[in-house]
Amino acid sequence: MDFPKIDSVSDRINCQLCNVKLIHKNDFKKHEKGRKHLKNLSEIRNKREAETKFICEICNKILTSEEFYRRHLESKSHKKKASKHGSIKDTVVFERDLSKNTQNFKVLSLPVPPSKSSSLNAVEQDVDAVAFHREKYKPRSDPLAFGFLESYIYSVVSQLSLRLALDPNVIQFKISVNDKKWHTYGDIVINLTYKRKTITKTKYAIRCKNISDASRTIDSLNDAKIYLNKEYESIICCRKREDYAQTKFVIFTTCNISSKFPNNVELDRKFLKNHMKSTKENIPNIVKVQPLGNRIDVINISSENDNIFSLFPESEDIELPQIYLYSNQRVLPHSVDEIIKKNFKFTSKFSRIYLEYIENWALGKLGGYYFLTKKDILLKIGEILLTPYVFYPKMINFKGGNFDTWNKVVEKTDVIVVQNEPFVLSKLCEPFNQTIEESLSVEDSDGTSIKVKIDSITKTVSITDKLIEKIKDTKLKAYLVEDCNIGKGSSEVRLNKLYNVFWKTGQISLLISLETSKDSKKLIFDIIEFLKKGGVHKKFLIRTDEPFFQVNLTENLKVFSCLEDIKDIVELEDIKIRISKNFTISLKNISQSDPFFLKWVSPSIFFDMILYKYTMRKNETSQINIQADLKIILDEETKKQILSTLYQTEVTPTGLGGRLIGVEPGIF
Repeated sequence: MDFPKIDSVSDRINCQLCNVKLIHKNDFKKHEKGRKHLKNLSEIRNKREAETKFICEICNKILTSEEFYRRHLESKSHKKKASKHGSIKDTVVFERDLSKNTQNFKVLSLPVPPSKSSSLNAVEQDVDAVAFHREKYKPRSDPLAFGFLESYIYSVVSQLSLRLALDPNVIQFKISVNDKKWHTYGDIVINLTYKRKTITKTKYAIRCKNISDASRTIDSLNDAKIYLNKEYESIICCRKREDYAQTKFVIFTTCNISSKFPNNVELDRKFLKNHMKSTKENIPNIVKVQPLGNRIDVINISSENDNIFSLFPESEDIELPQIYLYSNQRVLPHSVDEIIKKNFKFTSKFSRIYLEYIENWALGKLGGYYFLTKKDILLKIGEILLTPYVFYPKMINFKGGNFDTWNKVVEKTDVIVVQNEPFVLSKLCEPFNQTIEESLSVEDSDGTSIKVKIDSITKTVSITDKLIEKIKDTKLKAYLVEDCNIGKGSSEVRLNKLYNVFWKTGQISLLISLETSKDSKKLIFDIIEFLKKGGVHKKFLIRTDEPFFQVNLTENLKVFSCLEDIKDIVELEDIKIRISKNFTISLKNISQSDPFFLKWVSPSIFFDMILYKYTMRKNETSQINIQADLKIILDEETKKQILSTLYQTEVTPTGLGGRLIGVEPGIF
């Protein structure tokens, strides 16, 4: 992957809030007190306050306005639940109220370059998880209003969405097709935030005209069936519904422009009467057809760079929008694969899967008609490329348990690396299964619980339409509809589908098999890092048959392959190994005695430790061969403490080989 490299400048800081770069650290405090920074800070605070939501804690509901909240309080369902709680107290909780704490905004000031996952990324991830919202739009009355253009538009959107998502200068984009708001120019609409010298926001409303598989050369606009009077009328209709001051109206055609193509086009004077700024007479009714020269345009899918023309009225007294003509907009048969080849190892099935995804999205089959964003595309790229390496445990043995500490580790790491052992992999999936069951279990309107259980035999979960309606997590609901074809009554959803859904929501890790091939290993970690750099924060559990070494990995990824990797995010003092019925020793104490101890503790052993399955009492059945799996070295003071606790007498009982009786293994 080719990402732009940023030179390390340890003494300089970027202020992303103000879009100001390389401020010397000695001047940064002065900048924070400046008028521009304080103004931007105030605007963000006001925006956050405007997004305040009202929460009913009793019913666990979020209301978007005070009026809806008051209505909810008067509802029968709320009063019934409130009476069961023995209280009808009205409680309003403000979600994400940042107005009282300006410290929350200081994370917008980042050192250059960030050596580790920055606090800004953590905040963005949290916002993404809480405020997931798919902005929807209304399609034109006929879902296939573009008729025979359907396949062409899918191809164009597939190519453009990939190019924009992989362009490091594209900050954000939103794409819609067949958008009712834009009439005939709603074939493809792109809202783009792009960074060149400065950050610019542009909206492209694209109409596809005279599209053909055969190559054709035209001598005039009429040859391409483009009539400017009608084009302007169609654009003007959009004015009532959309402010198009920042919009570029574009006509895509597969035609080529010949050398005979005119430089000017005349408009009907009767049509112009309603679009004059002044009452002057004899105003030229000419539109200039001006080539924009050899330039690279972000939405130009032609192999040429001199194929873009502007159609602007010659006189400034004519008030008409500007139209751009993009000629030779031909989509090559394998253009999608070619784009992926430039960034990742080629995957033969990629184009077929991706084109099918775009088509289903355009037809509203993935949960309605919603804008496609950069994060949607990045996630889909990662999902498709990683599919060949995804595995699912053969044995699902859900036993339950308190996985809080383990879930905290999963949340704060990107990758967990474990040995390829079926039992180990199955037990590490227990928290995932618990998360799935708890997240899909909801409360009915009458207060009764609808519990969901995984069928351990069929490896399926029964999900009904009623259940989907009750799920409050909008992200989970969206991906369930998208991936599991839910919405047609009761559905038996396979567990592997749910694993994929819950990985997308960020609640569990995706299970990846680390191939022995060096190329495959590099590809897997390139994709994981690519997703994180793009702001798509997902978790991965990787199995491997070989020892894992963190070589050639950037500090951008937080990898957990031994306890040493996560000692800064867990409380070692709180995790203890039982020596006897009344005596335990903490991992912190052991690590202080043996500096290499933390390197011996694998994720699997750590998992057992936090569930208190790790014991050194010989008369208890341990689920782990401690002597083989773990080396423990204790200092003399700790040994004496163990001896005095275990044996109150002066004589220390020993067995065969001089080992202590009642302790396993022989650590003395």
